[in-house]
Amino acid sequence: MRNKGRSFLTTIGIIIGVASIISLVSISEGITNSAATTLGSLQYITLMEKGAVDDTLSHLSIDVINRINRVRGVKASTPQINFFASSFNGKEISASSFSTDFSSIIMVMGIKPEDAKNFENSINWYKADEGRMIFSGEENTIVINKELAKENNLFIGSVVELEDEKFRVVGITDFELSMGFNYQLVIMNIDKARELAGYADDEIGIINVLPDDFTSVDTFITRLKNVFPDLQVFSSQQATELLGSFLGSLTIALWVIGGIAGVVGGIGVMNTMLMSVMERIQEFGVLKAIGWKNIHIILMVTGEAIIISLIGGIAGVILGFLGSYLVQLLSGIPTIISPILIVEVLLFSSFIGLASAVYPAIIASRMSPVEAVTYE
Repeated sequence: MRNKGRSFLTTIGIIIGVASIISLVSISEGITNSAATTLGSLQYITLMEKGAVDDTLSHLSIDVINRINRVRGVKASTPQINFFASSFNGKEISASSFSTDFSSIIMVMGIKPEDAKNFENSINWYKADEGRMIFSGEENTIVINKELAKENNLFIGSVVELEDEKFRVVGITDFELSMGFNYQLVIMNIDKARELAGYADDEIGIINVLPDDFTSVDTFITRLKNVFPDLQVFSSQQATELLGSFLGSLTIALWVIGGIAGVVGGIGVMNTMLMSVMERIQEFGVLKAIGWKNIHIILMVTGEAIIISLIGGIAGVILGFLGSYLVQLLSGIPTIISPILIVEVLLFSSFIGLASAVYPAIIASRMSPVEAVTYE
């Protein structure tokens, strides 16, 4: 309190470190939770071309469907073709925009309508929440997600232009493909998708499979891998675990980034406490002369440092809340700030304060009363 300006500047490093951790980790936890909720609701197995980076680059022979249906344990299967739209309602969608504006991405999924009913409870986008699903043989009808309808003011019966062709909207689905990143979704007949995506007549992109028994999915996946060694086989549960592992590593990296700023703030706390100790040498001498022990001096100095760090930590939590809220408001990316995270960052800031005060506290405690009182 004797030097408020210096104390305030000291807390800035702690504030930045804590705010960084709160903002960044809240994004990671928000995406993790959204992904787990989204993928956890999906119960199916996917087969795609081995070596394909994603499902939009997978090319399979349509004959694989017949072979899959003969595998023991298969309840239902359906082909699908996925691709990214290059134009919508006269607006070109460049590939470069994918990395900067997720809301511009339109994922087109070509499905086989007659198979959709078998997957309504397993694949969310195989059912319409408003209107209806597309019928077999319909080439120019589509189902869109609410995100695309909202962004373009579309409704049941709207006519849109996709890939320079006219389509009529017959249904709207609630499903968010993007888990918070605001992808747009269009569902159409697989034959039309094959034409627009440039697939051969005897090609499909991926195959979704519904097993008879979900309690033995691992065994079923192993069986599929043995029958189709040249294909990639994975379940929605495996995708959830893989994504969770990646985001867990990302969270650790974000803690490290924020921690670096916190350590820098801790150096500031140490510098402030050293200056405070040198300015109060005579005060310490008087305290020791009237009976204070070394441990009392150490507790006082470390206590002051912890208080400074806690003030910075609380201010950082408030700033982190604001940053997290703005990220969700402006970008639509989900964020979650859990009570555990708040406790962790406050403990982190307290530890920084404690660690930074140890050296100044030891110096203060080792002064003899006579030297301290006569110090100039």
